[in-house]
Amino acid sequence: MICLNITLNESATPEEVERFRSFSEDVWRNLHNDCVLDTDEPDSETHLFALCSIKRSQLEHVQNVLERLMRRHRLNELVTVGMRAPAPPVSVTHHF
Repeated sequence: MICLNITLNESATPEEVERFRSFSEDVWRNLHNDCVLDTDEPDSETHLFALCSIKRSQLEHVQNVLERLMRRHRLNELVTVGMRAPAPPVSVTHHF
């Protein structure tokens, strides 16, 4: 499964942050069947959220929806989308 980080430029104005919040809500409405929206505090002023659990077969669709919504919210010059690094494998040791 794939995770994408969606990040708003840190120097964004309050109006741009509000557009980013609306953008994230639109992303959820459009993609909630295809992935999981991962954000710590969806109602707070934030510059980052992630889309996780994206199947490789759905990645192009998810990217197309993101691009369309970034243009609609006039954020295409302010938002970056990047792959989240996979979590390192967890080593489990059993002591008996």
